[in-house]
Amino acid sequence: GILSSIFGGTLGDKFGAKDPSAYSKIAIGASAFALPMMCISTLLLNNFPLAMLTTCLCFLFGEASWGNAITMI
Repeated sequence: GILSSIFGGTLGDKFGAKDPSAYSKIAIGASAFALPMMCISTLLLNNFPLAMLTTCLCFLFGEASWGNAITMI
């Protein structure tokens, strides 16, 4: 989670100065990558290791949106 947040914040700082809509694009992209992982994690009932892997990937992708969302607020 921390690495993803740092990466998302770095991307926001790099591209946000040139294009203010970059913050929302990064947040939308990170959430779009995390959504299928969360769906697989919660809907998969017979494979625990895969469910845990997709939960980890959900946090890895999804946490990049928090810093940019807070910056937009």
